[in-house]
Amino acid sequence: MNGFPNSATDAELEARAKELLSGTPKEPTSLSAEFRISFLQSYYTIDGIVCGNALYRLDLFNSFLDETALRKPDEWIEYNKSHHNDFVVAPAHLQFCMLKALYENREGPFKARIETLRTGLLRQCLEMWVATSTRILYSASGRDEIIHDYNVPGHQIGAINLKGNDDFLRNVPDEITQKIIGCDSKTANEVACWISGKGAYLWRRDTVGERTVTIGAYKCADRLGVTIGESLDLSSRAFGIHVVSKRPIGGAQ
Repeated sequence: MNGFPNSATDAELEARAKELLSGTPKEPTSLSAEFRISFLQSYYTIDGIVCGNALYRLDLFNSFLDETALRKPDEWIEYNKSHHNDFVVAPAHLQFCMLKALYENREGPFKARIETLRTGLLRQCLEMWVATSTRILYSASGRDEIIHDYNVPGHQIGAINLKGNDDFLRNVPDEITQKIIGCDSKTANEVACWISGKGAYLWRRDTVGERTVTIGAYKCADRLGVTIGESLDLSSRAFGIHVVSKRPIGGAQ
């Protein structure tokens, strides 16, 4: 796969990504050696996003997807199927890792563009829930199933016990936040505080059956949150994200 044009070299990207994944980054508040963000007419291009064991280059549409359309989760999944080479609804962990990359580079050379995103598009998710392509299958007993890129070939599946009470994100076990939004609970809370000025909250359901994952906030809460038990009847807007390139780190698949 091609590298990241107009950014760091492949070797530099991979070395920094390995350092981040090891949990001992030399510069924990910056990815500036790899990170790059540019604006091209109607979308942002963001280089150097680490999600799982891969490096991503993403295009982020500068308004909500499909002219701010409201759709139910299954309708967004159908939208993804017919627009798979275009801007689509991304899974929860990729969306949050994108937010994390913006947060970690907020004081870097792209500070002004990041702040424009934070005060504009990103804060709009405080007005209503934003869709993801991640689903939760709650089981009657035992571990529940997480499906990223639901109903798309090559989707990722994980299993963990997700049932429990609502709580601040900083109190949620890292195992849960890592599987759902791709980072530990402390970092996730820092990202949310940067966007909304308040600590993040995790809403979940002690239930059985299929649910969707959304990112946003109840209007009365005025704080960013993640719900892992939202009804499939909920209509929501979506960020438009196009994966330009994805490259495994260190040969991981």
